[in-house]
Amino acid sequence: MRLDGQAPGASVAVPPRGAGARGFLPPVLSLPELPAGEDSPVARAEARAAALEHELSASVEIGGLLLKNASEEAARVQARAQALVEAEFSVPRRELACGEERDACVRCYGEHARDPLACRDAVAAFTECSRGAFAHYAGVAGP
Repeated sequence: MRLDGQAPGASVAVPPRGAGARGFLPPVLSLPELPAGEDSPVARAEARAAALEHELSASVEIGGLLLKNASEEAARVQARAQALVEAEFSVPRRELACGEERDACVRCYGEHARDPLACRDAVAAFTECSRGAFAHYAGVAGP
């Protein structure tokens, strides 16, 4: 005998298929009743979801403000760094020493191209000025 109670070699009847066919019906499952109202798990989950949504929107807003402040702060730091670099590593401009005497020599040589000895006084004034300027900047005593 087989496990299903049929004799060996016996035909097994297969129920017909179709709309009116009677066959095996699965048992009806019944779900447990959920408590209604504010104490129900669904209501608690919805309330928690709403609270999380509120916290998320607040977090996104704060994150946006932080990013805005960070970019503004970065711009301020960049401007300050540029100002410090310009102040620290720039060569201070100063007027060339003996500029008037040099210009006088150049004009004199231009006017007296055939007679450069005529510019002897302008050259002497430029030489005296340049020696004084060198002594002033180098911190040495003149002759």
